[in-house]
Amino acid sequence: MSLREGHILVSEIKSAYSYLFRLLQVTIKMNPNISSLKRTKQQLIKFLTFYFEKMAQVSSFQSSINDLEIKDLLELEQLLAQTKFFLINALELKYNLKQLSVASVEIINNLYQECYNLHSHFDPHDLLKVQLPRITVIRIINYDLKINQRPFTPRFFLPLENVELHSPQARLFSLDKKRRHQHETFLKTGHDFIAQKNYPQALTYFVQANRLLQTAQSLTLVGWAHSLMGDFTKAKEFCFEAIKKDPDYGNPYNDIGSYLLSEGKIKESFSWFALAKKAKYYLNREFPYINAAKAHLMQQNYRGALNEFMEALILVPYHKELQKTVNRLKSFVYKKDVGQGHQPPPG
Repeated sequence: MSLREGHILVSEIKSAYSYLFRLLQVTIKMNPNISSLKRTKQQLIKFLTFYFEKMAQVSSFQSSINDLEIKDLLELEQLLAQTKFFLINALELKYNLKQLSVASVEIINNLYQECYNLHSHFDPHDLLKVQLPRITVIRIINYDLKINQRPFTPRFFLPLENVELHSPQARLFSLDKKRRHQHETFLKTGHDFIAQKNYPQALTYFVQANRLLQTAQSLTLVGWAHSLMGDFTKAKEFCFEAIKKDPDYGNPYNDIGSYLLSEGKIKESFSWFALAKKAKYYLNREFPYINAAKAHLMQQNYRGALNEFMEALILVPYHKELQKTVNRLKSFVYKKDVGQGHQPPPG
């Protein structure tokens, strides 16, 4: 595995551990009972045992796992935090990177398995109270089995091949750490100004980030700021530059489609949304489906819009607003089809 892929793994490790810690917050501190605490302890011990055994295979890491049973939940939680810290640092130090990367994927998947076991025992009304990890390179592997069952507890899985495919040049692992940090600080500040609707100031910071380190991400964000100030021509120009910089980065394809949509060029926008769907790396993979659905709605093609929204819902099945949109549109299409004597949509 390359150094770029190491950064993807660091991001996924943080996401998986954060999910587990959120589940522990509910189990241990918000809604504890003897049965759940005992079950949680056993699941943490299973994961930690797997972690220590896996790390011992790829590094000089040595740890006694015989005393896990005598530790209380607080001690196990602290130990979890230490394992996360050690794993991330090992990747950043590039120690035995190829073997460690493969082991990291296995550790992440074992962690998601224990998260699923823990989350599955939640009260049905509490299932959606814990924020789930965003689907980037991970996948939901039990969706087809439980699509018609509600409430639905997703089980996440990180395919090894996805790590190899999703390596954005915006995050080169070999970059100087201080320089990379400054670049990300500029981008974050730009986003903060976007939230305040101060688009000229946001543009200033995105431009600074791009000058420090030109990436597909920063180029796309510069274009985005221009679009928010009404300059779609310049916005598209920066997206084209982003695509030249990294053809695998999905955001600029989707953004170009959105800008064309804003200009009323509906038919032309579809091809760009299609390219965004196929992009190897896209953090918010549901967006091009949602935007394609909006394009269909502008053409009053409600069935086409419904199909696109349903595809988006597969990627983010816990998105409440999207669920409501699908249900409303299903009802509308059903009534429309019945009124015209057509077969209603399935589901």
